[in-house]
Amino acid sequence: MGLKVTKYMKQAFSQMRLSEASTHLALFSARVKEEYHQAHYIPNRSAKTSIAAWISVSAVTAADTILTSCPSPYEQRCLLELLSSADFGDGGAAATRFRRLYQKIQLAEPALQKGLESMVYGASLDDDALLLALESQGKWEQARSWAQQLEPTGRNAKAMHHVTETQVCVMPSLHQG
Repeated sequence: MGLKVTKYMKQAFSQMRLSEASTHLALFSARVKEEYHQAHYIPNRSAKTSIAAWISVSAVTAADTILTSCPSPYEQRCLLELLSSADFGDGGAAATRFRRLYQKIQLAEPALQKGLESMVYGASLDDDALLLALESQGKWEQARSWAQQLEPTGRNAKAMHHVTETQVCVMPSLHQG
């Protein structure tokens, strides 16, 4: 299974043609589901659970490996967009993580901005640094969007509130005449 996963992933993303990559990723997801369902025919319950977990972990590890080998932020973004809709047999946890990374690279990578000034210093920023960079540049809607991504992770339960407070603090007083 491990080699098959890597084979599907490499085929899907080696040339970065999105339509072909999407087709290969659909085959990849179907193969993961097939392997996952075959594991359920094993009579031993603990072995069944172990194999199903291994399949999911292997698939996510293969996706992460391919992602780190992408030579440019653009290719990473394309891959993340596709991975965010893939089924890794883990109840959607990996796809959710890939969606979050996709949004992060969209916000963090100036090369992907359409007509906007450089927003921050690259996708390697940590989550809180990205939020602060967005706030410091007055990108309030992007900051709120990113804060929504942080809150469910528990990393920053009051991120949205913080963005609003920061925006209010920098607004000119309405009472000055």
